[in-house]
Amino acid sequence: MNPKKEEALSIPWWNIIRGSLVMSTRMTFLGSLGIFSLAMTEGLEAAGLYLLYVPAIIAFFGSLILLCISVVICTNSFQWARRVVCLLAYVFAVIVLGPMILMPHFVLGMLLFVAATNDTWTWGGSQIAIFVVFSLVALYWSRGLYRFEKRNRWLGAIWDFANKYINNTKGARKNLKKLIDDFSEPPPFIPEAVKKRFRRS
Repeated sequence: MNPKKEEALSIPWWNIIRGSLVMSTRMTFLGSLGIFSLAMTEGLEAAGLYLLYVPAIIAFFGSLILLCISVVICTNSFQWARRVVCLLAYVFAVIVLGPMILMPHFVLGMLLFVAATNDTWTWGGSQIAIFVVFSLVALYWSRGLYRFEKRNRWLGAIWDFANKYINNTKGARKNLKKLIDDFSEPPPFIPEAVKKRFRRS
């Protein structure tokens, strides 16, 4: 460990909160441009009802943006947070991609599950034939996956990438400094590009 103590970074949480609310207000304002068509099609009562929900919409999107920024700050500040992100990514990939990658095994397992839980299931000739076919397909599929992994080493590459991401303390600290610099001042409510355009006109 470096004997020199690193300078503690001060995170401008107040500016981040203000920036989240400003960004949320912009999004809500852009989404509210269709209120005139809503008033013409549904009436003024519907438009007025929508305006009553505007503060709640701003608060919701502001909280969502603040949560995302907080997660980024946490992952760039703590190694355990990066481990949790990798763990959640692995779990999500297994849940979503697992049944597709292991489709024959999944079908075979469902077949055995139905046979074990269904009292009316009888192992006739057709059921046994289906079970044998899926067993052979699962065996052939496993052989193909093993060869693909041995040739491409994709599981090892994913594991190496996750370890590199978790242990990249210098890169995380650099990203955190950049994030702090970006939020050193909260963004203006009206973007500078829009202001310049109105000034020219």
